[in-house]
Amino acid sequence: MRFVHPEYHLDIKMAEDQVNIVVIESPQVFADVIVEILGQVQGKEGLFVLSDREKTLNITKQAEMILHPFALDCNEKRIQQKLYQSISAVAQEELVTKTVEVNAHVVSYLDELLAKIPYGLTFDLEMNVSGLLKLYAVRVESAADHLLEQVIDYLCALQSFCHTTVVFFVNLKTYLNASELLSLYEFVCSHKIQLILLENMQREHLQGENICILDNDMCIIEL
Repeated sequence: MRFVHPEYHLDIKMAEDQVNIVVIESPQVFADVIVEILGQVQGKEGLFVLSDREKTLNITKQAEMILHPFALDCNEKRIQQKLYQSISAVAQEELVTKTVEVNAHVVSYLDELLAKIPYGLTFDLEMNVSGLLKLYAVRVESAADHLLEQVIDYLCALQSFCHTTVVFFVNLKTYLNASELLSLYEFVCSHKIQLILLENMQREHLQGENICILDNDMCIIEL
């Protein structure tokens, strides 16, 4: 898998056993790159190209950018919608009989309940599994106490329900120490998640990192 930008001459080759670090020394270029990647992740036009074996991939579907790691929520709206879709599919494909039985019990209960109300009332006869999940506040369980655990839980949710394969972090090395970063690298490599850290300055070079520096003169330095 590759991530390329023709104007910045960035050509990031992603390997399953490495994490890519992109250091951008110019504050303006750093900001521009973040804005452009974020825009493409959100569905806007941009010059970054994500590809796999010469096949161009949809960045909006494949990638996620994380600006604020302390604000990660495994139950954000997008993840929860995908979670409910996954569970609803199981109900419709693997628990059809049970789902029909539950719906019949609910309809019977509502018939009896509404008969006691002195108004003309009606309701949908078909059960909406997503609505049931929402009613009972079904959600991803996360007991993470530390930032590293929060990041890993969030990445698990992204991969499991949104099928995200590429994740960009902005200045993550500011928040995690070397030991925590190595633990994160081990996790993403074992789960085949491509991690790209966008950093505004070069920090300690750790094992498993592929470092690309875009310096103030717009020259590419690879370490």
